[in-house]
Amino acid sequence: MDGSGFINITEICEKNHTQLTAEEFDIWLEGYCDAPASTTERHIEIAPSTPSTMGYVVYYSILVFGGITLNLLVMITIFSRNRLRTVPNAFMVSLSVADFLMATVAIPLRIMERLDKNNNYVMTSILFPCIGVASIFSLCCVTLDRYMHIRHPLNYEKHMNKMRAVGIVVGLWVFSILQASVFFLVNENRYNEAIYNDVRLAYCFVIPAIFISVTYAKLFLIARSHARVIATTSVTIPDRPWTQKKDFKILKIIALIVGTFVLCWFPFLLAVSYELHTEDLGREFYLFMGIAECFACSTCVLNPVIYGLLRRDLRISMRYVAACKRESIEESQSL
Repeated sequence: MDGSGFINITEICEKNHTQLTAEEFDIWLEGYCDAPASTTERHIEIAPSTPSTMGYVVYYSILVFGGITLNLLVMITIFSRNRLRTVPNAFMVSLSVADFLMATVAIPLRIMERLDKNNNYVMTSILFPCIGVASIFSLCCVTLDRYMHIRHPLNYEKHMNKMRAVGIVVGLWVFSILQASVFFLVNENRYNEAIYNDVRLAYCFVIPAIFISVTYAKLFLIARSHARVIATTSVTIPDRPWTQKKDFKILKIIALIVGTFVLCWFPFLLAVSYELHTEDLGREFYLFMGIAECFACSTCVLNPVIYGLLRRDLRISMRYVAACKRESIEESQSL
């Protein structure tokens, strides 16, 4: 679009429709590319931005603010407290870094695309898979660490020490960067790109989703078994109704963790796969894809809330950091 509010139709028609912005795609759907050209370059006047585009921009802007604030708070809290520099929190930092990059790099690039000020198709096609996969695998590491903590409490440090945790974090980021870089090899061929995306969908979402779901199901069964043993051996524990209430609370937390992960990532990744396997796509599909992408980007705010604020020790420390206060020795030891 030039400064006078006109857009070059010839340039739109020469582009791949998967690289079009929202405004350009609307023009493409209207059939202007099929109309005969009276001049070498055809122009039409369009509005600088549509209401739907501005809605996306406003929502993305909220995610940027929330993602930067919450993830920065999580990282500062962990690095500023000696007692929080633990193996489990190493995976939390990895998750926060991925979500922080989503809020500071990937989403702003997407906002510029929505505003049609810059075409960042290649950049977003690499950054979203890289940051997204790093976030997903960090969630898997958090899940695995919780399982090891509960399943093998006495041998935990033997299986999971700081050096091993650092190696796992470095490995997952290297893998995320390498799998995203494959895009350079397949982006010129739609068939190869579709196959690549299907493989990535299986290895980077389906398998992690099954792993997270099964692991948390096992954690629930273990916690339930422990609660029953305690209830039968201690006179200070209330009777069975309390146990059922506790079970329900644990189930709600598990449903929140697994449900958020699946609902945020599955629609978007499925839409990307469907787009690559289908030639004729209408406005409704791209509207769905835009909404699904909003859900996927929302993880940069939801992850620090679910995995950070729901933890009592981290939540209380974050409150002190946000208020620029120092915890007392008694308060630190009580956590």
